[in-house]
Amino acid sequence: MKIKYTTIPILIFFSILFFSCNDSKSLKKEKNQTIEEVDEYVEKIISRHGIPGATVAIIRNDTVIHQKNYGLANIEHNVTVTDSSIFRVYSITKIFIAVGIFQLVEQNKLSLDDKISKYLSELPEQWKNIEIKHLITHSSGLPDYKSFKNYNDLTTKEMEEQLFSKSLQYELGEQYEYNQTNYWFLHKIIQKISGPTLTKFIISNQFFDKTQDVFFSSDSRDIVSNRVTSYFPFTKGKLTIEHFYGGEYNYATNGMNLTLSEFIKWSKKLNNNVLLSKKARNLMWEEFPYNNKTDLFTYGWDKFKSNNEISYGFTGNLTNVYRTFPKQNLSIIFMANGLTTFFDVDNVANHLAYLTDNNLKNLETYLYETLILASNYEFESFLSTYTNLKKQNSEKDFQSFLNSIGYFHLEKENYTTAIQIFELNSNEYPKSWNTFDSLGEAYEKFGDIDKAILFYKRAIKLNYNNESDNNTRLENKISDIEKTNANTV
Repeated sequence: MKIKYTTIPILIFFSILFFSCNDSKSLKKEKNQTIEEVDEYVEKIISRHGIPGATVAIIRNDTVIHQKNYGLANIEHNVTVTDSSIFRVYSITKIFIAVGIFQLVEQNKLSLDDKISKYLSELPEQWKNIEIKHLITHSSGLPDYKSFKNYNDLTTKEMEEQLFSKSLQYELGEQYEYNQTNYWFLHKIIQKISGPTLTKFIISNQFFDKTQDVFFSSDSRDIVSNRVTSYFPFTKGKLTIEHFYGGEYNYATNGMNLTLSEFIKWSKKLNNNVLLSKKARNLMWEEFPYNNKTDLFTYGWDKFKSNNEISYGFTGNLTNVYRTFPKQNLSIIFMANGLTTFFDVDNVANHLAYLTDNNLKNLETYLYETLILASNYEFESFLSTYTNLKKQNSEKDFQSFLNSIGYFHLEKENYTTAIQIFELNSNEYPKSWNTFDSLGEAYEKFGDIDKAILFYKRAIKLNYNNESDNNTRLENKISDIEKTNANTV
């Protein structure tokens, strides 16, 4: 079974050379090499994961040290990504909403402790004690409207009718559970306080000047000049145009559209305490005290801890990421219009940060990228690299590394390589049911039905506790394979 690889930032094998020499010639060389390494890495990620087009910026000490466009905004008409290209940032929209909420807090127009019933009428009785802080931290327990069938086609009234018929999922403040309804309600509250629209409030208070390069739209079917086309494999299993759409109730969850230049301006204003005072910004980045004492999230932002370095950010639709490192005065923007094979875009942000400041290097990052780079060569070379790394880092568990790299090659239909890596993983971790599940899947896609069934059965035998009911899933797969095979004989 494929396990999402979220804890290991993707970094290239090459380390950055930082010169100690203080003369200007050496400093210039250092900067040029950083830019070259960034460029090489971005092109590698684009090629590796079949990304049609992307745009990248790195801002350090209020200076843009790298800004570049890559690939195609529209494949059909061979339109390149340019400085005028507008990207939907999808869920990254939520950090603009969070900033908007804290602007209202600074203006004494609301409090995080306010009950939402102060601003929203006709709520179910059980919901009236929900506070704004529960919405912005995804700890309200509200039902998620995205779970409703064909939710994008519902009217606002239909959406409310379905929502209001349901109970809270857990106690207020108990846990973090990502939920679109939370930010729809924040949308309603912002409009109630500031009027007339969310769009006007966010753009006038965070972008200041009127521009055609930033706007709200949650419907990719709309014809918008300079907006990039979205390409994903969700519908057909291969790269196709994807028209993600929804009504205005999606504006606060995924509706922001903007150019890289506008994003850069916004980032500078955030980090220079123009949008919020330093005190308000730091409050926004405080960890919320969830009752379960395990979840980590701030007031609208993800918080990352690596090698005692702290950063904040958010991602959108698997392809877009914003990350800022306050101590280093460093911010990363990466936006893309699609992918062919999946990757963790948070890892891209971590990598780009490392290329700019090698104090942000992460050991797991190095291990993962070294292995995935070696996997593009002969298996003997990969095995040698793996053996050396494991010897040098005996305390590390390599199972998730190997599983992730195996699936990368399986998605690329590099069946022989995928099988070799999954076999290595099952030999290294023979008590793991998941390694045999993955190996069975590789053999199934390769067309070796007998071996697929063999390893699925071994996975079932090892999965003593039937984790997440995976044994039922595997038994059904075996049954389907046997039926299909019998019909073809």
